[in-house]
Amino acid sequence: MRSSLFNKLFIVLVLSCFIAACGDDDDNGEMDNQSANQSTNQDPNQDPNQDPNQDPNQDPNQDPNQDPNQDPNQDPNQDPNQDPNQDQSPEPFHDDCTVAVEPAEDAASTHQAVLEVFIEAQEGDVICFNNGTYHFNDQLSLTVSDVEIRGESAEGVILDFSEQATGGNCIHVEGADNFEIRSLTVLDTPGNGIEVRSADGVVFDDIVVEWSGEPRQENGAYGLYPVNSRNILIENTRVYGSSDAGIYLGQSEYGIIRHNVAHGNVAGIEVENSTYIDVYENEAYDNTGGILIFNLPELQRKEGEKTRVFNNEVYDNNRENFADPSAIVALVPSGSGILVIAVQETEIFDNEITNHDSIGVGVVSYETIPQGYDDDEYYPYAEQINVHSNIIVDSGDDPDFLATTLTGFDAPLPDIIWDGIYNEDKDLEERINCFAGNVDENEDPVTFGNFDVEEEPNELGDNACDEHTLEPLPEVVLHSD
Repeated sequence: MRSSLFNKLFIVLVLSCFIAACGDDDDNGEMDNQSANQSTNQDPNQDPNQDPNQDPNQDPNQDPNQDPNQDPNQDPNQDPNQDPNQDQSPEPFHDDCTVAVEPAEDAASTHQAVLEVFIEAQEGDVICFNNGTYHFNDQLSLTVSDVEIRGESAEGVILDFSEQATGGNCIHVEGADNFEIRSLTVLDTPGNGIEVRSADGVVFDDIVVEWSGEPRQENGAYGLYPVNSRNILIENTRVYGSSDAGIYLGQSEYGIIRHNVAHGNVAGIEVENSTYIDVYENEAYDNTGGILIFNLPELQRKEGEKTRVFNNEVYDNNRENFADPSAIVALVPSGSGILVIAVQETEIFDNEITNHDSIGVGVVSYETIPQGYDDDEYYPYAEQINVHSNIIVDSGDDPDFLATTLTGFDAPLPDIIWDGIYNEDKDLEERINCFAGNVDENEDPVTFGNFDVEEEPNELGDNACDEHTLEPLPEVVLHSD
């Protein structure tokens, strides 16, 4: 009986061991199968140290600590606390600058960015151009008063309009009083350089306007072009290559043109149909005509008087005339120093006028101009022109065809020429022109010719006077009101 009990216990023990062995085999089999499946599906190029839970599409170069919601195009060095809407305008070069601009990547983008600044300008703004070359494909316009445009330097700020496809000017300012523009260069505009219309208070200072290459008819007509305005100051500028007038002041009153250089233009400096203008201490050379003082017909403003031209250096203005044939300046003889047409009460004194092939100083009425006119309100005579105390050297030795045709003189032409035409309804005091004390480099009297009468040069006739026959004109003072 004891043996039977022992046998039963032995059978139970054997069965227990067998069951335990079978359970261990199932667990090991499941783990082996899982390992086998994992090994089969694993990327053979996968870093063995990579987190098995990492997104397989994640950039391996991405910072693992980066915010997954961050803009992938954001500058990694940008302050994460910076307001993305914060103004990113360029840093201005001076504390006075209200807003600064810099060149964009192309002409269209640059034009759009700068034009927006002009459109959004407020009275009192100082718009500053940081140094750089700005390419434009269209003109810029401004209509807000009390705005200054300032470049960091005339040499460093280049406004290049060689790609301009639309717009007639580089910068067009209309009806904006107290406008100032300083220290920049305008290059290759197909139209006028800087045009200002209908403004009271205009300043051009330290400006360069030029066209590349040899001057030609296709260049813009005017470099600096204030018109129908008042209280105008043009100083410390240089203009080269305009196909009409480099520095022009027209149909305006109260203006000062001083300390400028005009060269390579048809007309270096031109004052047209304007009153109370001072032109002094300028340098005009290598133009067709150095300085022109004109009154022209068929313009809104008729009168032009009380202009003083003094202490200027006017020399070597012998460039061939390259103006549009329809323009009045196309009639300016090559080799003209100072030319006066149909103005009244004008004083020309203390200038050095040197080396002009055709005319040193010419004073004529519009009756001499072959173009003619149709304007009942226009007054065509040159009256009370006081030309005195100038040094005039080497004039008239090689006059062009136009000069000899208009005057009827053979070479050499006199240093000073008057057409002799006057208003016969006025007495001598009202109409007199005075030429006195003008000498050459040896202080000998210069030659004079009146080509309306048969006189020998230097017979002054009614123009025999001294420098005090006509009262000196007053100094021009600009008004701030």
